[in-house]
Amino acid sequence: MLARIFLGNITNWDDPAIASLNPGISLPNHAITVVHRSDGSGTMYAFTNFLADSNAQWRSKVGYSITPNWPTGIGCKGNEGVAGCIENTPYSIGPLEIAYIIENPSLISYGAVKNAAGNFILANLTNIAAAAQAGASVGLPAGNASWTHVSIIDNIFNDTSAANAYPITTFTYLVTYQQQTSKTQGMLVVSFLWWVINSGQQAGASLGYIPLPQNVVSLDDATIKSITYNGIPICTPSLCPGS
Repeated sequence: MLARIFLGNITNWDDPAIASLNPGISLPNHAITVVHRSDGSGTMYAFTNFLADSNAQWRSKVGYSITPNWPTGIGCKGNEGVAGCIENTPYSIGPLEIAYIIENPSLISYGAVKNAAGNFILANLTNIAAAAQAGASVGLPAGNASWTHVSIIDNIFNDTSAANAYPITTFTYLVTYQQQTSKTQGMLVVSFLWWVINSGQQAGASLGYIPLPQNVVSLDDATIKSITYNGIPICTPSLCPGS
């Protein structure tokens, strides 16, 4: 249904397809205004990944990317722009990363999305953590290998055992050089990354970012330990406590 709305095939809020998923609710006879990002965005990549998995027409006509060719709707820059457009446009709908909603809880209402288990799931830290745990449990490549085809969304799209998993969940990525050209800068990079992956995990919850599953932490730690200067690993016990 979401794909059909963003394709422009469903154009009114009281469309029978929407009404069938919301029994007992009086829906307005009003046109839907679709809102999306006008700039490149990992959020839009994740959202269109889900739409492509959900709908063959979306998959063949639009696909997924950070800058998809949106079939309909108005483009607004950044999460704050999308939020502003939704807030100021009655009867609109658009994708936002949950961190923005958590930081601005009174601005926008958001809806539940049906997962593979058949449950309508709201995006919150518990349900996003369930998705990450299920979608990242096996099959992840090494940190210096290709992650092009890694997708929690794909991994849980047909996973009926993940009862509480929010189906539009993705990693946040950081890219750095494995072979550093400056020892001083390399030490700063390694020290920061080690803190982020270990001590800093709990700091993200208030911003809408869940702690990583333990297998991902272990994978990240191994990746950080592989960062070198002049062929020598930078990650010493003083920079990487507990390593």
